Order: sequence, then C-alpha cells, then structure tokens
Amino acid sequence: DRHYLVENRLLPLLEEFGFSSLHHLCLALQPSPQPPVLRERVIHALSTHETSFFRDPELFTALRSEIFPALLELHPSRPLSIWSAAASSGQEAYSLGILAAEMHLQPRPEIMATDISAPVLAQAATGRYTLYELSRGLDNSALIQKYFTPVSGGAAIRRELLPPIHFAPLDLRHVPPSFPSFDLILCRNVLI
Repeated sequence: DRHYLVENRLLPLLEEFGFSSLHHLCLALQPSPQPPVLRERVIHALSTHETSFFRDPELFTALRSEIFPALLELHPSRPLSIWSAAASSGQEAYSLGILAAEMHLQPRPEIMATDISAPVLAQAATGRYTLYELSRGLDNSALIQKYFTPVSGGAAIRRELLPPIHFAPLDLRHVPPSFPSFDLILCRNVLI
C-alpha cells in the first residue's frame, strides 16, 4: 500500500543516475559493490525526515516532570546519557539540550544523535535553522533569543549553552557491539 510513496521518492533518482525504470535502479542496488553515492541517495530519499522542535509536547512535559528527575535520582553523580536514535535534522537532540539547560541538570547530560541519512545529519551538525523550522515547536520567543543567534535566513544554535551533543551516522541494523549504553533512548522517529 506504500508503493506510490516509494515510487514518488525514487523517481527523481532515475533521471539523475540515468536509469530507465525503478526496476533497473533496484538491480543496481543488488550487487555488493554498489555505488555508495547511489545507496546513500536512495536511503535519503526513502527516509522520512519530518521533525520539529519539542515535537510531542507530552513527551517533553514527562521528561521535565517525571523522567529526568527519576533518572537523576538513580544516577545523581554521573552525567545522564541520552540517545536520539533517528535524529533527522537535529531538532529532537537540540530540544533535549535546551530542556536540560532550562532544568539546570547537573552534571550536564551527554546526548548522542544518530541517523541513517547523511544529508540530514550534516544539516543537524550545523545547528542552523530557517525561521520556519524554528517556528515549528519553538513558539517561545524567549527560548529562541536565549539559545539561538540570528544568521542570514534564520538562526544558529548556541552550542555553548547546551550539554554536549554528538552527531554520528548510524544504520540501526548494524549497531556495533562497542556502542555505548544509554539511560534514555528516544526512538519514536524510528518506529514511523
């Protein structure tokens, strides 16, 4: 029932890479030594990149009132470790950082943000957002003024005010055995 969605997302790649049909595109992805650029472009095209700041307000209310206090009670002397498993363009990770800063969590948590799509992860790492992207979830102008610096066409996150946020590419089907453990994992965007 999602064939139309797959087709619409992949059709632009046919012309770009010179394939005559979706079937030929799929055949090119089969061999092991597939072109990495093609693979990355297909992954990006098929991934859903919908995100916003403080998406699902109920989650952030629960984090503030119940989840963070309970985790801090369990681990009062070490930084909490948080993983945003499908970080997309970074709004979830930065929202976590803003919430942690607003709550004055000490020691400051460490946030890992991963995604399978390299282009959106690269955007996330820049911390730059358009005014439209900021308006989606950040309707509090005081938070924008406090945590962002105006730049041409939008604003950039002020990382020095946030806990450390590390961005890394990751295919969740191939998590390395050495991957760290976390106190909190946000994976709603994976389940979509």
